[in-house]
Amino acid sequence: MNKRIVVISLLFCLKGVLCDGAFSQKKIKVINDFESWSSAGFTYKPIKKLTLSIEQNIRLKENSSSIEKYFTQLSADHKLFKSFEIGIGYRFVRTQDDKSLPESNYEHSDRLNLDVSYKNDIKRFSYGVRSRYQIKKDDNSSNETLRFKTEIGYNFKKWKLDPEFSSEIFYRKNESFNNYRLTLSTNIDIDKDSSIKLFVLYENELNEQYPKSTYVAGFSFTHRLKFK
Repeated sequence: MNKRIVVISLLFCLKGVLCDGAFSQKKIKVINDFESWSSAGFTYKPIKKLTLSIEQNIRLKENSSSIEKYFTQLSADHKLFKSFEIGIGYRFVRTQDDKSLPESNYEHSDRLNLDVSYKNDIKRFSYGVRSRYQIKKDDNSSNETLRFKTEIGYNFKKWKLDPEFSSEIFYRKNESFNNYRLTLSTNIDIDKDSSIKLFVLYENELNEQYPKSTYVAGFSFTHRLKFK
């Protein structure tokens, strides 16, 4: 069973790459951008199987020259048993609105997500899958999205920059698949309680007249809190 899950994960990742190539061959006007994403956050385990976290994020657009959005994320993850985990998260978002007046050029929105994930290891390989349901609301509208993610990593001997690759596809409820995302990342331990994640990401819109392709470079800092 474990080997089957790994094979399915690899096929899904490969499918994302092939989809990118297939869409690029069509004569479609594509909008490209380079963005920078960064975040800093804290985690805390009040009990053994429960992890609470808070994170502050900022994302830059237009070749990383202006702020696209910033948001605060609150999350709680509970490990059901060895490999399965459920989670809930809330995001308070401020997004730049290019068409609004300078004094009010940020729109507020709220996002709630529910996750179910599975992670395991086979020797030096790690793999996982995650299903996410999210609902986003602002002053004028709301939308629901289903996200399906697979990831695979490898632990090299005597090397701290172990790579992880993930592929994720987004489906907007009552509409269609609207984009997919490919990510390559690595984690660096600063000390036993702090770490930095470095990543590069490619995201592509689907089923749009003028699809946007986004290239992202980012990092996130996480510190684990302990209270005696």
